[in-house]
Amino acid sequence: MRVMNEDGTISGAFINALLTFVYLVILIAAIFVPFVADAVKKMESFMTWFFVASFGIWNIGKTITTLNTGGTNTNEAPSISPKNVDS
Repeated sequence: MRVMNEDGTISGAFINALLTFVYLVILIAAIFVPFVADAVKKMESFMTWFFVASFGIWNIGKTITTLNTGGTNTNEAPSISPKNVDS
């Protein structure tokens, strides 16, 4: 996973991985620390919205970039068609 894009901006995949890791640490801390658990309960809808929105924005950005460059997404799994399946 790249941290920086070719144009010097931070990679969306890196931001989402970092956000996922931070949320995981917060949830683990909430298991052991009661006031963290209370704070997570109060912030759960915002945290969910922020997490989902960050992935949506990243995917939309990737799609727009792919459409503008006329290329295909190199991270996609290969399609399975009858000619690609071994008999």
